[in-house]
Amino acid sequence: MAGEFSRARKVIAVREQLLPERRGERQAWPMSRASYDPFAPGPHPVGVRALDVRDSARDRVLPAEVRYPGAAGPHPLVVYSHHSGGHRRSATFLTTHLASHGYVVASLDHSEVAVPALARRDNETDEHRAARITAIVDSRVPDVRRLLDELLVGGLAGADVDVDGGRIGLVGHSFGGWTVLATTAVDLRVRAVVAHAPGGAAQPLPGVLRAPLTLDWGRDVPTLFLAAENDVPIPPVAVLDVFDRTPATKRMVTLRRADHQHFVDDVEGAHDAARAMSFPGEAAWMQAAMLPMTELCSGERAHMFVRGLTLAHLDATLNANEAARGFLADDIADELAAHNLDAIVHRP
Repeated sequence: MAGEFSRARKVIAVREQLLPERRGERQAWPMSRASYDPFAPGPHPVGVRALDVRDSARDRVLPAEVRYPGAAGPHPLVVYSHHSGGHRRSATFLTTHLASHGYVVASLDHSEVAVPALARRDNETDEHRAARITAIVDSRVPDVRRLLDELLVGGLAGADVDVDGGRIGLVGHSFGGWTVLATTAVDLRVRAVVAHAPGGAAQPLPGVLRAPLTLDWGRDVPTLFLAAENDVPIPPVAVLDVFDRTPATKRMVTLRRADHQHFVDDVEGAHDAARAMSFPGEAAWMQAAMLPMTELCSGERAHMFVRGLTLAHLDATLNANEAARGFLADDIADELAAHNLDAIVHRP
C-alpha cells in the first residue's frame, strides 16, 4: 500500500477518556475451555481516541474513533463498518466489548455521512440519485482501506498503543457487512471477518440496495455470519445466499425473534423509529412487515449474542485462542441456550 496514500498524516481532533464502566475492572484472560466466556466484559480498561482521517486523494475528511485496551500490546486491529444511515458510534456496545478483551477497534463515519456532496437533496432526479448511490457504494471500500492505512502508518498520535498489522479483522452490519466482505476481496491484510446481516444477496428484496459482491478471495479468510430471524430488509435467506457463495472457513448463526436493528446500540429505539418511518419507493412495504418490539427479543439479549459470538470468532482467528476454538467447535446452540439466547446454527 506504500505510495497509494501519502504517509504524511495529521490528526486534527483528538480526545481521550477512560470509559467509566471499565474503570477498576481486572479479570484474568481465559486459559481453558471451561473458563472461556466471550459474553463477559474483558479485563482491560478502555480508552477512546477521536481522530480525523484525511484522504487527500478523494478530498475528504472522515471522522473516526478508536477504542483501545489499557494494556501492553501488540494488539490485533479491528475495523467496524456501520450500516447505511449509521455512524461511527452505531455499535459501541460491541466495539467497547472487543477493546476490553484486548483489541484496538476503529470505526469511522463513512463517506455518505461525512461528505455533503453525497447527501440526498430535495427534488433529486432519478439520474442524480443513481449517480449518488453509485458514488456511495464506490466509496465504501476505500474508506476502510484509508482508515487501515492511517492506523498502521500514522498511528494514534501520542497514545501508547501497539497495533499488530499481521492480525487485522473487519466487522460490519448491513451495508457495513457488505463493505467488510467487499474489502476482503481486495485487501490482503484482512485475516478475519464478521458480517452482521450483510447486504450482497444475488436477489435482494425490493428497496434493498443491489450491490454485487466479489467473493472469490483467492485465500481462506475465516468468516462469521450473524443473521436475525425476523429481519425484514435482509432476512436469513438473503444472508444464506452470501454465506453459501463465500469460499472460506465459515459459520452462520441466526438469532431468533430479532430484526435488522438488533445489531446496533439502542435496539428498542432504533426498531421503533424504523417502524414509524415511511419508507420511500420500492421499500414502502417494509414498515408493515416489521413486528412490534414486544414480539421480539430484547436489545440486551441481542447485544449478548452479538458480543459473544463476534469476540469468539476473532479470538479463534486473530489470537489463535484454543479455548475460543473449542467454544465454536462445540454445539454453539447449547452455549447460547445456556445464556438464554435462542438461535439457529447453520452448517456449510
